Amino acid sequence: MTDLEIQEKVRNLRRFYINTTIYCFAVVAATMIWAVGGGGHFWPIWIIFIGGAALVLQAMSIGIFPMLNEYFPYFSEEWEEDQIKQMKRSSNKSHATHTPANTSAKPTMAKRKPAAKKAPVAKAASHMATAVKKAVTKKPAAKKKKSSASKKK
Repeated sequence: MTDLEIQEKVRNLRRFYINTTIYCFAVVAATMIWAVGGGGHFWPIWIIFIGGAALVLQAMSIGIFPMLNEYFPYFSEEWEEDQIKQMKRSSNKSHATHTPANTSAKPTMAKRKPAAKKAPVAKAASHMATAVKKAVTKKPAAKKKKSSASKKK
């Protein structure tokens, strides 16, 4: 990382911390106004949800939640560069198929990154989905017939 990239990252982190502090004060102030005003419908929930969503998006964009970057890869800084490289490779492959084949040249293979391991959350989610499918498709148990003694009563 260059000095400029580090300064930009620290600047973004500082902005996030300032926004988080402002959000906390706004939530506390709105809740206090609601309580002093006699309660009723809890309208500060809108401030909590909207401000919280904005903070989560900002945190994802600067990489505070690296686990979420697995599910939303376009929030990571490297995503754009990876997409450009991938598109260049695919365009080079399409150009190679349209040109006459040179039998003396050996085909070159681009090195691929090893597949990323699933995060523990992703594994748990897939196991849970499998368990839900099994529970939904499970046939209900057959009802037991009443004994002849209970029928006579």
